Amino acid sequence: MKVRAFLKNPIFKGGRGAVPAAIAALLALMLAFSACTANIAGSASPGASGASAGYTALATQQPKEDADGIFTIAVIPDTQQEVVVTEAVTGKYFLNRTRWLAVHKEEMDLRFVIHTGDVVNWGNENPEQFAIASEAFEALERAQIPAALCLGNHDTAAVGVGGSAADPKNTRTRLRDTRAFNRYFSLDRYPDCVPFEENKIDNAYQLFEACGKKWLVLTLELWPRAEVVNWANKVVEEHSDRNVIIATHSYLNSLGGIYQNSDYGATSPQYLYDNLISRHENIKLVFSGHEGTSAFRVDYCPSGGKVASFLGCYHSNKSNPVQIVEINVNEGTVCSRVFTPIDGDELMEHEHNVIGMEFI
Repeated sequence: MKVRAFLKNPIFKGGRGAVPAAIAALLALMLAFSACTANIAGSASPGASGASAGYTALATQQPKEDADGIFTIAVIPDTQQEVVVTEAVTGKYFLNRTRWLAVHKEEMDLRFVIHTGDVVNWGNENPEQFAIASEAFEALERAQIPAALCLGNHDTAAVGVGGSAADPKNTRTRLRDTRAFNRYFSLDRYPDCVPFEENKIDNAYQLFEACGKKWLVLTLELWPRAEVVNWANKVVEEHSDRNVIIATHSYLNSLGGIYQNSDYGATSPQYLYDNLISRHENIKLVFSGHEGTSAFRVDYCPSGGKVASFLGCYHSNKSNPVQIVEINVNEGTVCSRVFTPIDGDELMEHEHNVIGMEFI
């Protein structure tokens, strides 16, 4: 397993980042039996099955980096504190994370980076926050790592100085004012994005390939408009030969349930599940932030598909967490772990594992 092997890197030796000998021994034992922790079942919805998918890639037909059927994506959670807390700004926590991803791109076989929103805190009022975030994403661009960004409420004109509502009487309207975000993260900067609206990155998709499989990353606005959900259905239908990864700022709640309210948006996460996610067998993964720390769930959908959803949201003032998600297309496993590059630590209590996935 690439991510577990990554523990051997010096960045995880010594200090808070050290792995206790007993844990290291346990990991070694686990590695002897599985390329991932496939014998650890996640908290699945009723009816979960422990059977793993049996897809085997032929090494002779795969590029060297794809032969083992394993690759990773990185998911960056809410970074709103990293652009306002003095220690994080002066210590360049945001940039430290993306440089770390760039440096270890080959070791982790990192293919894609997703930010689940609240990139900034009140950037609409303080553009310097966007400048900090923009500098961080330049590190990924220099390393040629494709990235997709969701917009959270704090990335829009809905939020004012201090993080509260900029204009409480017009929050719903201001939520869709994303001009400042699109100045810094424009479609010109991400030419591979195919958008819902011209000149707006708010809802878009990108394509990539990894381990002999085709993938589509679809980013959706916070509590999306019904017309956005309709567009997303068409995108997924038109790419039925691709494994779809959806990212949106609010989906799971802090306990791992699907959030039921639309707040000051248009539709709820439950609406998104009922009218998009549950309808397509090729939707495989959903990532979100906004609340809580971490959680996950597995849903068996009417479409016949199995969807694994992950929440990551830490609002940390002292570190820069990043979720490293290892996907094993041969074994049908998804393993999610959280690292904090600024101090070389791993938040082991936030590890989640899903088995029995079937990738197209």
